[in-house]
Amino acid sequence: MRLNSQTWRAVISSILLLLTLLLFISPAAAQTSTQTTDTPQDIARSLGSQGYYVSQAVQSRIKSGEIKEADLEKSLAQITKDFKDKKHDTRIVVLSNELLSKVTVPGANTVAGYAGYLQGFLNNPKPEVVVVVNAASDQLGLAAEGLSAAENTEAAKAAASTFASKGFAQGSKLAAQTAIDKIDGKATGGLVTTLVIILLIVLVVGGFLAFRYISTRDSWKKQLSELQGLAGQVSNQVLKLSDTIEYLPDAVRTNTRSLFGQASTVFSNANTSMHELQKANPWSLMFKGGEYQRQLQMTASQFQTSRNTLAQVQQTVDNSTHM
Repeated sequence: MRLNSQTWRAVISSILLLLTLLLFISPAAAQTSTQTTDTPQDIARSLGSQGYYVSQAVQSRIKSGEIKEADLEKSLAQITKDFKDKKHDTRIVVLSNELLSKVTVPGANTVAGYAGYLQGFLNNPKPEVVVVVNAASDQLGLAAEGLSAAENTEAAKAAASTFASKGFAQGSKLAAQTAIDKIDGKATGGLVTTLVIILLIVLVVGGFLAFRYISTRDSWKKQLSELQGLAGQVSNQVLKLSDTIEYLPDAVRTNTRSLFGQASTVFSNANTSMHELQKANPWSLMFKGGEYQRQLQMTASQFQTSRNTLAQVQQTVDNSTHM
């Protein structure tokens, strides 16, 4: 059968359209067929949701029997849960060289560097410890909150020998526990240091307050003793003159009685103030020492005024007696 030109054009157009579709579909299909979840971004998402990650390459080696740890993911899930239950947020990654080679962040293409990168990247909450295991080379690196690079390396080395005997899960657990012990040790040491500092402050402040208390108490006792001595002298004068005034001559009795009354009133007020001062305790004196000192000086002045007035009364009595 002969095909006319219109039919040929339709056939050629269909062939060209089919080739065009193949050109667009083939790269997409190829990209889909080669796409893998083993990317740094997917690891970060997985760590945020379940706390651990095992790369596809490692899973394949487990399935083939090359890695004798069929329950690796189950073990990691339990380990991270146990740490989290103890308030130690720990994330664990087990991967291979292929995945590390995809990391484009400078310095993060080693197990230690990648662990540090993940700890800085993850948040809400930020993990306390991140462990990264390279199953292809039996290497382990970790990053722990508050630990130096040397301390992280030391914790990683503690688990190196565990890989051969107990596998990646237990090796990761030991490394994380070593790091956590160091963190707790630092926290305890910091707490002890803080307590020692607080204790020293308490001792210094307590010693200072004790010294102030004792010195204030002794000084106040001495001042009160002197005030009481002055009060005793005035009191003796009052008692001595109270009965004598009535025997004075009429010419001097009224004026002398008035002076004696003034002196007695001042003495009574001073005596009341002195009793108030005797009730003051050292603590009050330490914080209100100025007020008490002013009252003490005023009371002493009142006793002295009373004594001076009584001396005038005594002089009148003496003069009248020798008339």
